[in-house]
Amino acid sequence: MDYGSINFTWANSSITGTVALEAKRGKNDDWQELDLGTTPVITGASGSHEFVLTQMPFTELRITVTVTGGPSSEIDAVLTAKSEGA
Repeated sequence: MDYGSINFTWANSSITGTVALEAKRGKNDDWQELDLGTTPVITGASGSHEFVLTQMPFTELRITVTVTGGPSSEIDAVLTAKSEGA
């Protein structure tokens, strides 16, 4: 993947927690948490985070959510990615 974005949203919730992005470069590699500079938090009745990534040397990408409080809730994530060249 060369370029990508992830839009992460939650609504109608009292959930609290944190979000992390993990990536790996190949099927046999381990998942590595990406350094986002700060840890995005989930708090409040609704909200969102958008992650924009460029020149990604990864073959796989995933979101992990650590819930620290509140009832279960609906959380949505949409990944859009684009590759250029060979």
